[in-house]
Amino acid sequence: MNTQDRQNWEQKLQDLEVEVNQSSGSTPDPTPAGQDSSLQQQLQKIVAQIKNWFNTLPHIGKVAVALLGIVVGFSLLKTLLELVSALVSIALVGGLLYWVYTKAIAPPQS
Repeated sequence: MNTQDRQNWEQKLQDLEVEVNQSSGSTPDPTPAGQDSSLQQQLQKIVAQIKNWFNTLPHIGKVAVALLGIVVGFSLLKTLLELVSALVSIALVGGLLYWVYTKAIAPPQS
């Protein structure tokens, strides 16, 4: 495919993208930073919806959600700490086995 054909296809693709965005009522955002801001706006919308939902709960519901959040948070923290502990244990056992291999099993190097 020569350069002229490639440029023609890219131009057609851009024209089609502009047409689709105009028909949907949105404006194109050609930069990746624009995609980040769009994602940030979506996250802000979700956070706002959660806040609104939480504020509509009765007092006892708010307490229950808070307690549930604390329980889930501590559970995740415990799981993370167990994972780190397991990795440290594996590293120590691996190091010990390597040391034993080099001192007792491996033939001496001359």
